[in-house]
Amino acid sequence: MNNLLLVLKGFFIGIANVIPGVSGGTIALILGIYEKLVDSISNLFKDLKRNILFLLPIGIGIILSIIVFSRVIEYSYSTFPFPEQIEGVYDLMTELKERGIKICIVTGSGQNSVLNRICKDFEGLIHKDLMVTSHDVQHGKPQPDPYLMGIQKVGASAEECIVVENAPMGIKAGKAAGCYTVAVNTGPLPNSILEDAGADVVFKTMKELQNNLPSLLTVEKNKINI
Repeated sequence: MNNLLLVLKGFFIGIANVIPGVSGGTIALILGIYEKLVDSISNLFKDLKRNILFLLPIGIGIILSIIVFSRVIEYSYSTFPFPEQIEGVYDLMTELKERGIKICIVTGSGQNSVLNRICKDFEGLIHKDLMVTSHDVQHGKPQPDPYLMGIQKVGASAEECIVVENAPMGIKAGKAAGCYTVAVNTGPLPNSILEDAGADVVFKTMKELQNNLPSLLTVEKNKINI
């Protein structure tokens, strides 16, 4: 029964991974397995048998949900209206572009329709060459690999980069990559969760982040936003 419950939780995490704007880490947190999930992945070989027995049913659930829902979601993206942008994100990215700051999108998604829609909605602000997707790295968030790849793509050092995230696993990834990490709380989680994940600062909205952009950029010149 416990394994079946873990498969079910993995199923919901998998659904989140194929829906833009929804974080698998947030779902894991809501389901009460986030900390144990991160610990099992981070310390896999310290107690290999125990960790595999915990991770395997979750992995099975994630794979099942992706198989079941990927085609459904792909069809939905091409047929129905796309979810609205997070309020204020377009204005923020426009200002970053005007300041000459490179923007690299780092996403756990690998859905072509999602990636194409992002490029369309932010045409002129981002480019596919400056995107990191699930196809580009072997280990996703909370491992640092996605942001390390982003740092490489923009041709900067970690100290020159600012990560903007809205989920605990992404925040952990940004910090693990050595970047100054800003959290914008766009979801139902309390700020304390994002702070505990390691965020250097937490804002309520993208607009609040934009208003504080000058002070963030003076921490170190030529910051690159990822």
